Amino acid sequence: MSEQTGAGTRVVVVEDHQIVREGLIALLRLGGFEVVGQAKDVASAVERVGQLRPDVVLMDVYLEGQSGIDAVRELRRMGVDTPVLMLTVSQRDSDLAEAIQAGANGYVLKRASAQEVFDAIRVVRSGHLVMPRHLAGTIVGHRAASVARSATDRLDQLSRREMEVLALLGAGRSNAEIATALVVTESTVKTHIHRIAERLGLQTRSELVAFAARQPLARPQHPL
Repeated sequence: MSEQTGAGTRVVVVEDHQIVREGLIALLRLGGFEVVGQAKDVASAVERVGQLRPDVVLMDVYLEGQSGIDAVRELRRMGVDTPVLMLTVSQRDSDLAEAIQAGANGYVLKRASAQEVFDAIRVVRSGHLVMPRHLAGTIVGHRAASVARSATDRLDQLSRREMEVLALLGAGRSNAEIATALVVTESTVKTHIHRIAERLGLQTRSELVAFAARQPLARPQHPL
């Protein structure tokens, strides 16, 4: 195990069991990480991280009286964007989804090896998401469902013409076919699609098409 694995990385450890916390701190220091603070509950975790602004927070999901997920949520509410890596025994899909949705940057099981934890810390510090491979599909599904719900709630922000464009997208029509159906230019169709995506909080055409195909949208009665 290299002494330089975590060189230059400042970490705060949040764990409510003292013996586990001390073990984690010793392990991180062995890996070359600089442990700049520790906490055992949500209040002290939020205070330490807010004051110290470490490079990464290693946070247990289950803490004294509250959840580490609550701490993540509070940090994000305060505008603290320090990467948080959740370390836990829990393999529950709901915990994983809730942690990521709260703003956590990664999720590692306590049965992971020291090197896997070190690697995960480096990954979240670099701005990427990390989680157990066998649970990865769960968060994708939860995110997709959340995005779809949010987009549905925003449908009333669309104009009548934008609803027509969305309906034709859901029917699998190309930009040229939509332009013909609505008697407009392709450039106008592209503008409509961009505005629809922006208003619904969707990022790609494929997301728009998939979303529209699942909606009971009335299609305009124009010849194609």
